[in-house]
Amino acid sequence: MVRRLLVLDEAGELETVHVRIAAGVSVRTVWRWLARAREGHVEPVYRRGGFTLDEVLWARLEQLGGNVAELHRELERAGDDAPLEGRLPSLATMHRAVREQLREGRVLKATSARRGHVDPDR
Repeated sequence: MVRRLLVLDEAGELETVHVRIAAGVSVRTVWRWLARAREGHVEPVYRRGGFTLDEVLWARLEQLGGNVAELHRELERAGDDAPLEGRLPSLATMHRAVREQLREGRVLKATSARRGHVDPDR
């Protein structure tokens, strides 16, 4: 989201209405993020000690069609061989981390078709 707003800002078209559209956070927070982005810090700042999914975990989550619970089960089964720094977070923490990263503009590409989906035109 910040990257998109920064493009508008660089074009001279950014208005407060664009900032207000940013869902889930206050207007003041978005302006603070934009100020950081103007200084070259575009990557999101996460909570101190907060869990985030790195590129490897995000790619696996995409392969699982966005199923966070299945990713968590796989990491549990892997034990010490899991591609994690530190211990395995709770399932709720993983769900929250995915939601935060999606809200911040990260895209989750589903790689498999939905099962049981019925085309209404059929």
